Amino acid sequence: MSAIIRRLVPLLLAASLFAGTPLADETAGSAAGISREQADAILDELRHIRQLLQRMERLPPPAPPRTDKKPPAPRNLAIGIADRPVLGDPAAPLTLVEFTDFQCPYCRRFFLNTYPKLKADYIDTGKLRLVVKDLPLGFHGQARQAAQAAHCAGDQGAYWKMHDLLQGGSGKLDKPRFLAHAAELGLDTAAFEACIGSPRHLAGIDADAAEAQSIGVTGTPSFILGRSRAERIEGRYIRGALPYPVFQQAIEDLLGAKR
Repeated sequence: MSAIIRRLVPLLLAASLFAGTPLADETAGSAAGISREQADAILDELRHIRQLLQRMERLPPPAPPRTDKKPPAPRNLAIGIADRPVLGDPAAPLTLVEFTDFQCPYCRRFFLNTYPKLKADYIDTGKLRLVVKDLPLGFHGQARQAAQAAHCAGDQGAYWKMHDLLQGGSGKLDKPRFLAHAAELGLDTAAFEACIGSPRHLAGIDADAAEAQSIGVTGTPSFILGRSRAERIEGRYIRGALPYPVFQQAIEDLLGAKR
């Protein structure tokens, strides 16, 4: 591109110089109507461009891109898990903490595409337990109440069943849908309705969200994978609805290091 400009500049300069002659003034007045002041301005701009190109030619060539750059090391985070829903063997050697939003389409993608394989290969086999932390995002208006509905179902021993219905459903989240799910699960619907109509569980949901933000987790789904501890997990931070092999490799790495 610069070579083309360099070839054009002398021609344009000549045209601009010609534009300053009386003949050019006469021709311009009858045709394009360019004034001497306009021609002088064009000439000044072209001179500036030529100077800029000359300076660029004196610059050293850019360094080739590095091919030995290592990817950033996995980031480690720690989070409390006391009194949060747990799926799997309490004695499992590894724990995966999920920050979820029931209105998040990426959480639903993880639930539909990755979670079933994780459950079959690692949770059901006693190698991994899953802990859910709530992170309802501010622009998802129904996410906080959906999290409450899951915990209200948990009061009757059905957290994970409600969790699966909310994550795997059509995406519509409102009180009639929550009540329909409660009836489908055979819950005491009167007690469930009273629960979702009260502040019950909201403080815990908000505490989860505040704790997540305090360690820099602001999006869903996000995960922390680490060795199991009673009340706090520290481990690798995994962000996004990544495909199953990413989780599989991270889990196998930890299991292998433990052997």
